[in-house]
Amino acid sequence: MTLEEGLLALLAAAAGILLFVGLAQALGSPPPPRRRRRTSPPSDASQGSAGPIKETVVMELPPRAPYTGPERRRSPRPGSRPRARIVPPTPAAPAVTVEAGLPDPPPAGSARPDSALSDGPPVAPSALDMDPAVALDPVVEAVEHALARERDGRHAEAIDVALPHLESAVDADADQPGFSRAALWVLVGVSRHALGDVEGTQEALEAAVRAAPDGVSEGCPERIVAVAAPAAQQLLAAADRMSPTSAERVALLRMAVLWLEWRIVAAAATKEVSELLDKARETLWEGYALAGRGLLQRRQFAHARRLVREALDSEDLPAIRRAPLVALAAEGVVRQIGRLVATARGRETPEPDALDALERAREILVATSVESIAPRRWHAANRRIWNGYMRLARRQIEGFELEEAVRPLLRALLIRDLDPGLERRTRELLARTIERIADRAGESIGRLLKAGDRDAAMQRWQDVRGLIQKARDQGMSHEELAQAFSRARQMLEQIEAMKR
Repeated sequence: MTLEEGLLALLAAAAGILLFVGLAQALGSPPPPRRRRRTSPPSDASQGSAGPIKETVVMELPPRAPYTGPERRRSPRPGSRPRARIVPPTPAAPAVTVEAGLPDPPPAGSARPDSALSDGPPVAPSALDMDPAVALDPVVEAVEHALARERDGRHAEAIDVALPHLESAVDADADQPGFSRAALWVLVGVSRHALGDVEGTQEALEAAVRAAPDGVSEGCPERIVAVAAPAAQQLLAAADRMSPTSAERVALLRMAVLWLEWRIVAAAATKEVSELLDKARETLWEGYALAGRGLLQRRQFAHARRLVREALDSEDLPAIRRAPLVALAAEGVVRQIGRLVATARGRETPEPDALDALERAREILVATSVESIAPRRWHAANRRIWNGYMRLARRQIEGFELEEAVRPLLRALLIRDLDPGLERRTRELLARTIERIADRAGESIGRLLKAGDRDAAMQRWQDVRGLIQKARDQGMSHEELAQAFSRARQMLEQIEAMKR
């Protein structure tokens, strides 16, 4: 390329650049009309928007805000980082927003549509417009409605309100303890008691006890706080109308205490609520004692022991109330054991039932520590159980049912902390009984061998050998069973001799 050609090319490039700059300035609109449209009333804005304005990246010369015009037009476009709001779809007038650094704020009317349509974090209509009643648990709301109907004496309506929420509880946590469900059950029980449904009352209150939590960790909703004290008074009044010796009354008293504790966790206790809670607790502890005695009188020993144990396991039980309940629990244990032993000693009681009754009595005593009742009474109950086993064994021996007599004797050896003299008598009677069984088995084996039935003779010998092994497993020594071992060896030699 020659020098002249190079100069021509350079001049052509310079001319092209100047032409491009001039064209850009000609196409770009001056900024004053855009600023007047932004700050002018809506009528001027609509007039300014009549002329077509092209979007072009232009370096703005005024010192206010470089690139303000093009940036405002690009910001509402999808994918723009400065804004995450939804822009109204109006093609004739693009949405105009103002950066934080600009001194002129937008008109109030132009900002409200964006806020109304925005789904971003700054606006949360659901949280602002939420009614407190909507956020209430349906079960708690049912408690409120059922309580109001119960207070007005509309017992059938209270049941109709509560039962659908209890019967439809099929989710995973329906069987877990919860105060709201327990409150519904107790309201159903109170209503059924008012309607004369005895069995339904007992069923509902037992369900309330099962659903009630051991303690209250969360406060009741605000709408229940105001009616908590009146509700507890309703339960206390309903308890007063019940028999003092009924277990259902204890369930009502317990729920009254829980209701007040539920209220105190939610808000500070007033003097009235504190006094009512103290009264409810004192009535509850007294109710445990009265109901326990009533159950013992009706010979519902297992229920009485569970009820009294529930009171003794409570951390809130006053020390002054513990001693009478401990004595009541001991009385229940002794009386239940006496009843079981008397059943086992009855002549009309079949042997399996008698053994089951004695075994049940032994398990109850094993589960009861000596310290929980007087040692004298504990050992007396232990001897009664042993006497029941021995009496049953002697009755079998007198009827020449020697093998049936072995079972109660073996179980008598399982009794712990038995007097040494009683244990020795048990071992001696068991050894003599097995010896007599071995003697009778020897005679039977001799007859079977004469008849040529060696298999039957071997089976009979194995039965005797099994009884001896059971006695050994229960702690009988080889010396105590020496004669039985000797007789069994002789029987085996007879059987082997026939084989030869």
